[in-house]
Amino acid sequence: MSKNLYIAATEAESGKSLIVLGIMSLLTRHIKKVGFFRPIIRIGEEKDNDIELVSKRFNLPFEYSSMYGINNDEAFDLIHAGDMDSLFTAILVKYKRLEAECDFILVEGTDYTDSLKLFEFDFNAHMANNLGAPVLAVVNGKSKSVADVSDMVQLIKRVLHREKCSYLGMFVNRVEIKHLDEIKKLLEKFKTENEIDFVIP
Repeated sequence: MSKNLYIAATEAESGKSLIVLGIMSLLTRHIKKVGFFRPIIRIGEEKDNDIELVSKRFNLPFEYSSMYGINNDEAFDLIHAGDMDSLFTAILVKYKRLEAECDFILVEGTDYTDSLKLFEFDFNAHMANNLGAPVLAVVNGKSKSVADVSDMVQLIKRVLHREKCSYLGMFVNRVEIKHLDEIKKLLEKFKTENEIDFVIP
């Protein structure tokens, strides 16, 4: 059984943070030492909102600096230098330090920062594979047609298959009420064995 889970959104404003809170609530009820980790955070005077929120709400006993890999400026420099190996290694090293203190780690993927937004989901899929974490994808259904969601679902599955990721399932979030039934049928059509899917208005 895996001791981690990677939540990866397909775009900004997907409602990923609320899903993170829900899953953390479930995990902390059943597992003693749950950690939280973000591969890349935005640099700035303020701390990362999701790390702060999760840490305080669930009384996590870890230092803030141990719950993320690198900041987006550091990521940009490594990407600009074409040194993706160092990027993934830097994140993995910090993740492993946290892993040594936890029974389970929930990983929240990136927020479509300037340094990564052109290949964001691909990055998250590759990162999840490096961490040995199954992926739970989050699709933003707001203002999208059923055809748009269908295209996104198929794209996600192609990327995860290419990266040889373990795939748990997906949330299609913020769906228009009129599209709920069609999108549920759509997910059922493309469903793989043991996949868990949710459609949320």
